[in-house]
Amino acid sequence: MKTTVDLPEELVHQAKIVAAQHKTTLKALVLQGLTYAINHPNADSETTRTNGLKRALKEMQASNSAPMKPMQREAIHDR
Repeated sequence: MKTTVDLPEELVHQAKIVAAQHKTTLKALVLQGLTYAINHPNADSETTRTNGLKRALKEMQASNSAPMKPMQREAIHDR
C-alpha cells in the first residue's frame, strides 16, 4: 500500500543517514520503527532513557572505582 506522509526535512535527512549507516533503506527503517511502535505501545523513549540513566548512575555509585574526572570539550570530542 502506498501512502503519503509529510515529515520534517531534518528528520528525513537524519533518517537517511541512519539508514545508510545500517546499509538499509529509508522504507525499511520506517517499517522497523512502525513495527516497534505497534509491538511496544507503552514504550516511552523518554522513560526508557531516564530509567537507563538512573540504572547506570546507581551502578557507578555502587562500584568502588575512582570517581570520574571532568573532561575538557576537546578531549570529549577526540574520544
